[in-house]
Order: sequence, then structure tokens, then C-alpha cells
Amino acid sequence: MDTDIETQLAHRYLTPDELAEALPTLSKAKLAYWRHGGVGPRYRKVGKSVLYVLDEVIEWLESTARHGTGPGQEG
Repeated sequence: MDTDIETQLAHRYLTPDELAEALPTLSKAKLAYWRHGGVGPRYRKVGKSVLYVLDEVIEWLESTARHGTGPGQEG
């Protein structure tokens, strides 16, 4: 039977380096700027380490989909 910690650790976690490498349009600096501003994908802080859950990054990325560049063109 899974415990809560087993379920949580079943996720794929990425460091800012790994995320920036996976999505070349993002940099570690941009991710840090977004964290400071409270925008961008959700993250975890473990001590001084920052971790992103891959599923949440994909969900956040999909939420930024647009149909055009004008106002009201989201989703």
C-alpha cells in the first residue's frame, strides 16, 4: 500500500537546471525571476534547493495556450 511520501516521490522532480535544459526558451534566471514574482510553474523548496514537479510544469505550460495575440485570446 502506498504511503503519502511514496505517492509524492512517484512524481518526476526537476531542478531549475534540468527544467531550463528541457525547455530551451527558459533560463535559470527567468525561472528565478518568476519565483520571486510569484508567477510561472509551481515549485518546491527543500532547504536551499528548488524542485519542480514535471506534471505541474506541463499543466502550467498548457495553461498558457493562446489562440491569438489580442486581449481575450487566452485558452
